[in-house]
Amino acid sequence: MEFADVIRSRQSVREYSHQKIQRSLLKELCVSGLAAPSANNKKPCEFIVIEDREKLIKLSSLKPQWSMLKQAAAAILVLGRYDKYFQQNCAAATENILLDATSRQIGSVWLGLYPNKDIVQAVKELFKLPETIEPFCFVSLGYPQQNIQKYVEYDFSKIYFEAYNKNA
Repeated sequence: MEFADVIRSRQSVREYSHQKIQRSLLKELCVSGLAAPSANNKKPCEFIVIEDREKLIKLSSLKPQWSMLKQAAAAILVLGRYDKYFQQNCAAATENILLDATSRQIGSVWLGLYPNKDIVQAVKELFKLPETIEPFCFVSLGYPQQNIQKYVEYDFSKIYFEAYNKNA
């Protein structure tokens, strides 16, 4: 798949088959996260791969929007050392994981948790995270339950040249 096709075909997948994802592939997705750019090249992101069904079910109960974790093959918890650019660094790593998953026909969805203090604290406790590490988001993963319909609809009125011009 051409890289532009990967970018343009990425979408949130919330229904998964029962097929497991090989650990080697899960590790490769994390390596793609590690390859993301970061402020001052500090590479502050780390990852926890979750395959344990009980943990995934427990996580799904923390937020109603996380219900797909009940049937996910795995999830990746994106972590970072908190600093001025924490959110940007973790977002870049997360997007790399999502795009790599798409290129491998693995369904994924970004599940935000930061900055919800209650959820952040619950995740810190569940995974015994040190004070210096912040949980940013989960990426839910699984092979799609059905064929994904390619979504191709772009609002070209949101593209400007030289200056913002909503009336052009």
